[in-house]
Amino acid sequence: MTISQLMGGLGNQMFEYATGRALSLRLRQPLMLDITGFSRDPLRDYALGDFNIEAGLITDRKKRPPKFSAGLQQSIANAVLGAFGMPRRILEQSMAFDPAIPQLRGNVYLSGFWQCERYFSGYADTIRNDLSLKAPFTAERAAIARQMNAVNAVSVHIRCGDDPNDPASRALFGVCDADWFREAMRRMAERIENPTFFVFSDHPPFAREIIGEDYPIIFIDPNADGRDCEDMMLMSRCGSHILPNSTFSWWGAWLNPSPEKHVIAPARWFPEAQKLNGEHVVPESWERL
Repeated sequence: MTISQLMGGLGNQMFEYATGRALSLRLRQPLMLDITGFSRDPLRDYALGDFNIEAGLITDRKKRPPKFSAGLQQSIANAVLGAFGMPRRILEQSMAFDPAIPQLRGNVYLSGFWQCERYFSGYADTIRNDLSLKAPFTAERAAIARQMNAVNAVSVHIRCGDDPNDPASRALFGVCDADWFREAMRRMAERIENPTFFVFSDHPPFAREIIGEDYPIIFIDPNADGRDCEDMMLMSRCGSHILPNSTFSWWGAWLNPSPEKHVIAPARWFPEAQKLNGEHVVPESWERL
């Protein structure tokens, strides 16, 4: 079987699911999701339950393959595990695309974030179908979706963290500044006739402060009902997308299947402080700014 370890928030879990799902389809074997780590994570929970995913769940830590800190020890353990037909633990080596992952064979346990569509682009239709909602929108969100359908809708996601003016928060999240968003909106307005921008943000006052008044704007304030996946799906209902370095809005854009969509994303995905290679996170068809 293929086992994918889930960790992080909703967007990260979707990457981990999609990569495992694509590999399981290629190998024609079942997919299991290891969600045992959330029992020790006070900030994150399993977040894929509202989607039509095709996978079983591992909730018992004893059913995970062994993990070793040293690379040689893990290699030896994988050789032994493989000889007995047990899942080998495959650790992500960097944030860059690893061409060896789609070529894996046998029973494997994937441990990483896998933030690149090249891991699953060959199964895009299946992944989008899996990551569709089980239940309809709430009445409030359904009304917003109808608004989107009536105009040339463009989603804008402004991700701020706890405090957009705090240097530590900016170093962690790499918040795009007001000039970046306004330039992205200007470029989008050159491509799309009479766009209406639907602005999603975790910090509405900051979003209203930086977004300007040059175009029709509709602000979508966060909802405390725990149905974040519906907000992501609202993003995907827009015709085009502007997003910061956020896996949440990455999926909001990617789940839009239209070949005519235009997506603008940051030229650099990770902040300088994190020293991570994000060159493969943004799909080649998206515009980098």
